[in-house]
Amino acid sequence: ISLLEITTSEGLDSGTRLFFDQGKLTLQEDFSRSRGTTISVSNLFLNLPVRQKFLKSNEVESNQIWQTFLAIALSFQNVSFRYFEDERLICTASATDSKVDRIAQVFDFYLAKDLIPFEHVEEDFSVSGFTSNLQLTRYNKNQMYLFINNRSFRDSKITNAICNGYNQALPAQRFPV
Repeated sequence: ISLLEITTSEGLDSGTRLFFDQGKLTLQEDFSRSRGTTISVSNLFLNLPVRQKFLKSNEVESNQIWQTFLAIALSFQNVSFRYFEDERLICTASATDSKVDRIAQVFDFYLAKDLIPFEHVEEDFSVSGFTSNLQLTRYNKNQMYLFINNRSFRDSKITNAICNGYNQALPAQRFPV
């Protein structure tokens, strides 16, 4: 449903470049590059005009892709990421051992420094993460990222429970990060 290019190398003599057109491998070749993997998707829904009809505006679709990028980048802070949109570099996130550093890379330093870390350990499970102070709020719940075993998910009951935990401390129609 798109054009896909994957280049990858373990940093040895050479890597591999793969081209897919509508899911079919059209080219596989040796390719010289530095260590790492690059995945490029273009012409999404190229041959599916019916699906293209149901796409929202470019802005909405780009925002959904951006949210997916953020979720993956936040899950794997030990991997470097670069996000391009229309060949413009939007975000660079270098590999790091620190979740706070990754948050600063993909959002900003001020948000990262104002987050409050938390951790709770039980015999069968543990919960850890970051939450915002009362001054750091948003107009919607879109910047509430939830993960289980490094997999991003959305769940209205959990996000509502988190918001209820703030009780009356936040102004009306304001949400924690």
